[in-house]
Amino acid sequence: MKRFMQLFLAIVLTLSVAGGISPTKTSAASFIWPAGNENHVTSGFGERSSGTHYGIDIAIPGTVPIKSSAAGKVSKSYYSSTYGNVVFVLHNIGGQTYETVYAHLRSRSVDVGQNVAQGQLLGYMGNTGNSFGQHLHFEVHRGTWNSDKSNAINPMDVLNGVFEDTPPSDTFKVIKLDSDQFGLYSKMGTYKESSTPYLGWTFVVKQQQIYNGERWYLLVHGDKVFGWIAAHQTSEYENLEKKYLNEDVDAYNYNLDQKIMTLNSTGYVYVAKEYSDKYLVIAHSQPMYIAKKLINFDGQYTMPYKAVKITSDAYGINSTPGVYKESSTPYLNWILISKEQTTYNNQKWYKLSNGTTVYGWISGNQVQELPMKRMDLTVDTKAYNYGFKEEIMTLNGGGFVLVIGEGNDYYHVAAHSQTMYIKKTLKD
Repeated sequence: MKRFMQLFLAIVLTLSVAGGISPTKTSAASFIWPAGNENHVTSGFGERSSGTHYGIDIAIPGTVPIKSSAAGKVSKSYYSSTYGNVVFVLHNIGGQTYETVYAHLRSRSVDVGQNVAQGQLLGYMGNTGNSFGQHLHFEVHRGTWNSDKSNAINPMDVLNGVFEDTPPSDTFKVIKLDSDQFGLYSKMGTYKESSTPYLGWTFVVKQQQIYNGERWYLLVHGDKVFGWIAAHQTSEYENLEKKYLNEDVDAYNYNLDQKIMTLNSTGYVYVAKEYSDKYLVIAHSQPMYIAKKLINFDGQYTMPYKAVKITSDAYGINSTPGVYKESSTPYLNWILISKEQTTYNNQKWYKLSNGTTVYGWISGNQVQELPMKRMDLTVDTKAYNYGFKEEIMTLNGGGFVLVIGEGNDYYHVAAHSQTMYIKKTLKD
C-alpha cells in the first residue's frame, strides 16, 4: 500500500511539472500588480485615438522585473511583431478561467507549460515589438485570450481586487453598455435576457457586487430595473459634473424629439457628456438630454455692428464729433452698440446706441471694442436686462445672437442692435 501511494504521488507530481494539470488553480484572492502600481499607469483600458486599448500600460525606467499577477500556467511565451517578447499565463480563480498577457518584455524567463506562482518572475520590462518607449502592456481576459480580444476586461477592476463573493453594495455610476457577451441576469447566476437590444444604451448603476471573480452592476433606467450585468461589458462615464438648473427646462430623448419630463429650476443634474447641441444628464436615476440654447456657428460671418465698453469719461458724449452733448460719467462701464464709426481730428469716433435709443458720439480713446462671436439659438429664449429684473423680448429659436461675454449662469449678448442677457440652462 505504501509503495502504491508513493507511485501515485510521483505520477501526480510528474503530471504537474509536465503541464498535465491545466490551468493551475490558485488560492490567491486577488491579482497583484505585475510591476509598480496605479501611479505608474501611463495609458488606461478602453477607446483611444488609435483604436481600442485592451489593457493598461505601466511604465517605469531602469531594470524592472515583471511578475505573474496570479498563480497559473504559462500558455504562451514567444516573440510577436506587435507584442514583442510576450508571456501569457492561464489562471483558475474560484472556478473561473482567466488569462493574463505581459507584452513588450526585454527578455522572457519562463517557457510554455511551466507552472508559476503569484509574484514569480516572468521577464523584464522592455521596449520590443510595436512599442515606443519602455513599458509593460498588461491585459486580463475573463476566459481565454482570442484574436478579437472579446474577453478582455479592465485590469484595474481586478488588480488587488477581492474575489470572494460579496453582497450588493450601494453605488452611483453612469455606464454605457458596450457588449452583449453574457446578457442580463435577474440575480447572480440566474439568466434573464439578452442584452443585445440595449447595446449603446446609457444606464445608472445603483448597486454593485463581486460574484465568481467578476464585478457586476445593477442597471436601472428611471423607475425600471433591468437587471445585473458583468462590469467588463460596460464603460463608465467618468468625471460626472454636478450642475444646478438655472430655470425650468425640458428634458428629451437623444434626438430631442420626445419630451421625457420638465426639470425644476430648484434641482440639479449630473452631466455625463457634452455634445455640440445638447448635454447628456442624469436626473431621477434616468439618463436624458437637455438641448443647448446656443450652439457654435462654424461659417464665416461679418459683424453688422460693434460692441463697445465705455472706459473713460474724459471728454464726454458729443451730439456730433466735436460738439459736446453731456458727460459720459453716468455711462461708465456700460456696454453699448455702435453701428456707425467715423474719423474726426485724427481720432476714431463711435456712434452709440442700444435698440432704438441713440446716445451720441464718443471718441475712441474713451471706449474699448469688445470681441463678439455669433452663436445660433436652438430654442425660443427669453432675454432680460442686467440683473434679470425685466424681460426685454423672446428670441426665436433658429435665429442667432452675438455673444459679448458670459458668467457662471448667463450670456451677455447682442441681438436686434441691442445688448441683453439670457440665462444659461445649467450653472455650477
